[in-house]
Amino acid sequence: MKVRTKKDFPEEWASTQNNLGLAYRNRIRWDRAWNLEKAIEAYKLALEVYTKENFPMDWAGTQNNLGNAYRDRIRGDRAENLQKAIAA
Repeated sequence: MKVRTKKDFPEEWASTQNNLGLAYRNRIRWDRAWNLEKAIEAYKLALEVYTKENFPMDWAGTQNNLGNAYRDRIRGDRAENLQKAIAA
């Protein structure tokens, strides 16, 4: 991402990461497990900017998205993934 960089446009960059996570989570092509891992990565990147203190609404929405991705996650331990979903 060369225009909306984290350094120059952190809020816009985080929004793009969140949207990328949504796209990966809903992606039909490729491997579903891989897509969910990419979604989780993107949501975590967005949360580097979307803190509860500075962007509470965006933080909450991204946490919700992250929780949904962990709930649907294929890789890893199912119980651990559900605990992460609950925490998010």
